This record gives sequence, C-alpha cells and structure tokens, in this order.
Amino acid sequence: MIARIRARFSCACLAFGLGVAAPAAVAAEPAFDAAQAWERFLAKGDITKAFAAFDVLDKVGYDAVNVDAAQCGRQQQALRKAAQDAPVSIAIRRAAFLCAQAVGDDAGAERELAVLAALSRHALASTGEPGVSKPIRILAPVDAVALLVTGGLRTSYFYYGQLWPKGSLPQFAAAWDPETQTERHYAFDVIDTIYTLDRQNAIHGNVALRNSYALNLVNRWAEAGEVSDLDLAATRAAHEAPDPRGKLAALKPAAQKGGLLSLSTWLTLCDQRPFDGCADDLVEPLLAGAERGEAYPTLLLALIHARGIGVARDEAAAMKLLDRADAIWPSGAVGQYAVYWEMLGTPYPAALQTRLERMQAHGSRMPRRLAIHRKVDEAKAELSADEIAFLADPAENGNGLGFAMLASYYQGRGEAAERRRWLEKAAAAGSARAQEELGWQLFYGEAATRDPERGGRLISEAAQSGRTWAMRHMAEQERLAGRWKSAGMWLFAAVQGDDVDAAFDLIDIFMLDMPEIGTSKDAVATLRSLSDTYDSARARRQLAELALEGVGMPKDPAQAERWLLVDAEKGDHQSQAQLAMGYFYGHFGAIDEAKGQQWIQPALEGKEERAFTGYAGWLYHRKRTPESRAEAVALWNRSIEAGQTAAYNELAWASCTSPYPDVFDAQRGLATVEKMGDPAVLDLPEQDTVAACYAAGGRFAQAIDLQSKAIEQLDVLARANKARFKPMADDFRVRLALYRKGRVYLSRDEDEVAGP
Repeated sequence: MIARIRARFSCACLAFGLGVAAPAAVAAEPAFDAAQAWERFLAKGDITKAFAAFDVLDKVGYDAVNVDAAQCGRQQQALRKAAQDAPVSIAIRRAAFLCAQAVGDDAGAERELAVLAALSRHALASTGEPGVSKPIRILAPVDAVALLVTGGLRTSYFYYGQLWPKGSLPQFAAAWDPETQTERHYAFDVIDTIYTLDRQNAIHGNVALRNSYALNLVNRWAEAGEVSDLDLAATRAAHEAPDPRGKLAALKPAAQKGGLLSLSTWLTLCDQRPFDGCADDLVEPLLAGAERGEAYPTLLLALIHARGIGVARDEAAAMKLLDRADAIWPSGAVGQYAVYWEMLGTPYPAALQTRLERMQAHGSRMPRRLAIHRKVDEAKAELSADEIAFLADPAENGNGLGFAMLASYYQGRGEAAERRRWLEKAAAAGSARAQEELGWQLFYGEAATRDPERGGRLISEAAQSGRTWAMRHMAEQERLAGRWKSAGMWLFAAVQGDDVDAAFDLIDIFMLDMPEIGTSKDAVATLRSLSDTYDSARARRQLAELALEGVGMPKDPAQAERWLLVDAEKGDHQSQAQLAMGYFYGHFGAIDEAKGQQWIQPALEGKEERAFTGYAGWLYHRKRTPESRAEAVALWNRSIEAGQTAAYNELAWASCTSPYPDVFDAQRGLATVEKMGDPAVLDLPEQDTVAACYAAGGRFAQAIDLQSKAIEQLDVLARANKARFKPMADDFRVRLALYRKGRVYLSRDEDEVAGP
C-alpha cells in the first residue's frame, strides 16, 4: 500500500501549509489536544487494534490525495472505529477528512481538519534540524506521507541514515515544496511507538525487541519493492562482505535503482579502497537523480568530480554541481557535502569553505556547528563564550548534542565539575552518549559519588538508544542474574551495531554450550568470521586456544601454532606472548624454552601485559626456584608500574596464598587488593583473591562475606553450565570452609597451573 501512496500523491494540498494554522474546531466540542492524545495512546493503546485500524485506508480507496466517495459513505462506522483505535494516525485522520469532504459533510470535514492540523503541528513541533533533534514520532509509515501531503509537499525520495537500528531506525524523506521550489528533509520514526505499545511482550525492555521491529519492517518493505528498504538491505550485505569486490557486488542492484545509502557507500568504497573497474556504472544512477532535480544525488555527483572517482578530477565541475544541489536543498546540501570531508579527516577545499561561509551568512547553523565540533576534537581546544553559548542553545539540543559536545570539551580541559554539569544536561535532553557516560560514572565511578540504581537506569536508556557499551553492560547484568537468553539478545544487538567486543562477549556465552543461544561450534564459526572479515588477531588467538583444547573443533596443536605465528611474525605482542607460553608449556609438542624466550622477549619489550603475567606465572609455578619466584614478583611489579591491572590479581594471590615463605606477604597482598577497587564489581576470580587476602590479614568476617557472595553468583552460572562452573564453586567452598574456621588458605602450587 505504501508504495502506491508514495507513487501517486502529488502536491495537491489543503488550505493550510505546514506552518499555517488550521480552522478552529467546532465551538461545541473541546479542541483536540494532540500531545494529550499521544500520551494517552502510548500509555493505554492496543497495538493489535491500532494496526488493524489501517485496513480502513484500503476500504475507502485512500491514496493520500483521493478517496472513493461511495466507499466513504459505506465505511463511516469503520472510519470512526479506526480513529478511536489509532487516534494519533495522521493518515487515518486525513482519510476521515477527505471522506467527509467527499460525502458533503462540511461540519465533519471541519472537525477532522482541526484534528489533522493539531496532529500535524504537534509532529512538526517535536522535531527540528535532522541530526540535532529527535525524529518525528509516527504510528506507521503512511503517516509520514500524510503529514507531508497535508502540508502541501510532495516526497521526492526516501533514504536511511544508518545501517542498523540504534533503538530506532529513522527514515528520511526529501519533500519538494512547490511554493519555494526547494527540498525539505524530515526524519521519521515508528519504532519507538511500536515498542512502547507492545508493552506486554515477553522481551519488552530488551533492545532486541526494538531492533526486531526495525529489521522486520525493512524486510517487509524491501519485499514490496521499496527502493529505500532495498537500499538498506543491500548496504548491510555489502558491510558483511569480506572484500571490496564482494561489497560492490552487493551494492550495485540497489544503487542502480537509485538507493542513496548504497550509492554513497559505493562512492566511498571506490574513493578509499579503489580497484580496477570499481567506479564503472556509478555515475549513471546519480546522473538520473540529478536530472530529476534531486539534491542528494546531485551532491554525490559533485563529490565524484571533486575526488576524481571514475572521472577526471574537476573542482570547477564539482562546485557547479554542488551549487545546483544547494539551490535545491539550501538548508543542507553544502553541509552534507562538508560531512564527507569531515569523514576523510582532511581540510575543506577553499571553494567549499567559501560556500559554508555563505550558507552560515544565510542563517544556517550547520557550518558553525561543524567548525565548533572540529575545534572540540582538537587537543587543548579553547572555545569562546559565543561558541559555548552556541552549543548550549536549545536549537542545538533537541537530542542533547550541543550539551554532549560541551561535556567533551570540558573533559578535554580536565574540568571534571563542568563536564559533569553538561553531561547531566545532555542526558536529560536525550543524548544516549551522555546517558552512557554518566551512567558509567554513577555505576562504576568513585565510591563517594556512586549511585548504581540511577546509573543502571541511565545505562539502560543509553542501551535502548543503541549505545553498544551500554548493551554489553546490560548483557553482563542479565548474565549475573542467570538470564542467559536475554544476555545473548543484548549482545546480538550490540554486534549488529558493529561492536566487535560484543562479538567476543557473545562467543564466551556460546562456549557455555546452551543450544537455545549458541554452542562452541558457533563460537568457532564466529571467530573464523572475525578472523576473515576483520583480520582479527584476537580471533586467531582465541581459535588457537580452542584448537589446543579441542573445543568446537578437533584438537590441532599444529594449527594453533600456525594461527599464532601469523600475527606474532607481524609484531603483535599478545600473539607473541601466547606463542611463547605455548613453547614454555609444551602445548605444540615438546617443551622448547629457547623458542619461548625468542618470542617472550619482544613481547616484554613491547610491555605487553600478557607477557608480564604469563611469563611471571611460568617462572613462579613451573620453574619454582627462589630466583625464578623473585623474578616473577619483579615482573608483576613492572606490569603494575606500567599501569596494567591484571598483575594486581596475580601478585595479590601469590602474596596471600603462597606456600613459599619468600613470597608470602599478607600486608603486601592487602595493599595490592586495595588498589583493585570495589570488590563488588570485580570478576569472580578477583573476588576470590580479595577474600583470600582478607583471610591472610586476619579479616575473616570480610573474607566470609565476600566469598559467600561470590559462591552465590557461581551457583547461578553453574545452573547454566555445570561442567564449567561447578568445579570453581567447589574450590571456592573449600576456601570458605577454611575462613569459617579462622584459617588461611595456602595453595598447593603444583595443582594450580596447567598453563595459559
């Protein structure tokens, strides 16, 4: 239906435009309050009834401009019910208005016109310039079309501005204003509306629900042939392709239909990763859009000439095309062109700078915004009072962006109190980045200012808005509560947001072998993909570990060695350290200390943390001489002096549990664990270490309390994977029993270490 509506409606419009008041409502009825209607609808609306209500549009022959008068007469009751079930739908209200006109119901038409005008004004009042304000909330895509045509505009084209949902997936509409002969661009969002209405869904509260709506909508419209949705699907496929030619093959079908996201990605690919024939056929779809008088294809065509992508570099031709795009889209074309140069990290060409200055002189805020943002990113930035006022202006903070930039500015200056003040403002205005940063401070920061409850709420809001670190935090909280499926969904969402760390977190869950989430074989497949797609040394290191253990794949020490050599020979210090440990412990065959020394020395010179801790552990646990133990302690201290954190746990554990008098030092252990931070937020092995040091220092009550809490968490984990976590829980219980008897735990060194 939406394809037909988009194709057929023209600039036919009502008696009022987007900024003009509609006739007043009939005096006998209270004026329609759009804000209250939305508030009630989001709180109490029925999602099933709301979306069933749109069936009435087909029944009355609605195409955004016309209706079937005869059908309108027969569907009056259906229209009234649709308006009751979906009272905020601009499309349904427009259909009701057109039907009232068509059947000669002047009073009804006036009432519906007043409602339609109120909803339209509310929609537009809630937004502003794309990028610095929230998108327009709508109930269904047809409402976007209805809003624009109600205001006398005609949509020229649609496009998406991001690959994956970030809590929402705004769609942009370029609308032609026949009065000014220019384009206006609006952002619309249906995802938050649907999510809010679907409050009874079992996974409500998890961003995976939001993302599933976005993915399903895009897939549905792509199947219906919508260019913008085909465009998004193609660009996602290109993103997943491992090589430039594969990326281009994925992009071309949608790009040749005029998909702007695939065209701009194609352009960037050939600019930054060119190959023979890359830009063949790129010009034609852009030229077609430019000939239709569309701004975005025209400015992309300008970039092709400016960068010499598939054509001779020609700055004069580029500026001629950019001026044409600017005439069509005076509020945005030059700014969007400049954003590409920002992405490249290169200075603006002089001709572009001139046009930005002209754009600013004509009242656009975008050039100054770009300049100030660039300035904030520089080291030791110094903003003027006017620039600070610009960022603090409400016009820059529909979504808290200006406030967030001020927080970054004061962070760069080391002014913590000012940073916190602006973070608070940015978070309150809806900046997901600020919510994430402030939430982190409150959840993990200094004990005196910590507020985990509020911090958790802010992190949750940031996660719902697509911040991937926040999603990983939510996944960890779900994991600790034993809600593994929910944890997996949070991580899947973060992976969709291109967070590679989340992929490794998800792999850790796969290793628990829970079929409803994933298995060790899935872990291996994911690691192979990360190795191939991202050339990830980390993935190859983990693959090597699994190959040595025979987990998720047949045991293959030779392949493990080959994986590690790939990156060790390139100078990757972590791979060098892991390879060295393999030789020291004989993981690839016979123990080979000479090869171990060959690879551990460059890793130590590179101050690789794993080299310090791994080599120290080998010296302490395997060499087991007074000299090697002294060297191990020295290495742990060197690691700590280098600002590394893992050595704290190693040094503290040895200091508090060592059976060797030359290493055991309870006071050193206690001093070390004090530097590790709040035990409540440490990993379980670290909590075990802290408890052991409490006991070694005679603080048995604290040791018992901490060890008991750690065991509670382990028991939750053991319910998901008994084989992996029950032995650890049993070991923790052995130590807890000792603490309850007022005894210190001393390790039996030969039983503790089987190598890394």
